[in-house]
Amino acid sequence: QRALRVPGDVEASSVSYQGGRILLASYERVWLIDSRDGSPVELVRAEPAYPFELSPDGRELWALAQDGRSLLRYALDE
Repeated sequence: QRALRVPGDVEASSVSYQGGRILLASYERVWLIDSRDGSPVELVRAEPAYPFELSPDGRELWALAQDGRSLLRYALDE
């Protein structure tokens, strides 16, 4: 068992894991944590959206646009 430290200012309402990445998300912010070293990165989005999820292969961040009519897909660095 291993624990990763979550930054103190992160208030996530959802968590998911895929492809070695941990996604912590709230309505306002999205954090991606590398499960190998625990390094967190806050992601900046082009437009407001919710909910967030990682793609099955962990290479994209998916989000439902606020209007609920489109899926936004953001490529993640390898």
